[in-house]
Amino acid sequence: ELDELVGMELLKDRSATRAAVEAELFTKVQLNKGTEHTRKSFHPDGMPSVTFDLELRPVSVQLPDEQKPRTVALNWGYPVLDSSVHNESTRAMEMLRYSDILMMLFQDTGELLNSNVRARSFYMGTEAESAEGRARVK
Repeated sequence: ELDELVGMELLKDRSATRAAVEAELFTKVQLNKGTEHTRKSFHPDGMPSVTFDLELRPVSVQLPDEQKPRTVALNWGYPVLDSSVHNESTRAMEMLRYSDILMMLFQDTGELLNSNVRARSFYMGTEAESAEGRARVK
């Protein structure tokens, strides 16, 4: 039933870091109406993990009983083919993304390549959304 599905609490057992990552995506896609690209592995019970390149796009929807439309995230998933290099790099990126430890990855030139949500909020605050690729260390 649709009412049962809508009433499910899918996010109750998530970690604080996972909640922060999802809040960041919510802000980028649903509030700021931007398109976001990410890679995510899914680990269904009793089945091999599956990795997707995801594109999250803002979409405006309005239900018949609502006064105004709301923005939701439409997720497009493209499966990533397995390879030992892919599996290793995906695990490394997910460790970085979901770690409670503040982590940032820089090129030898000092350019920020990637960081996790904890580091962005601690070091960059509200400027974190657009810092990737522009932030530098001296």
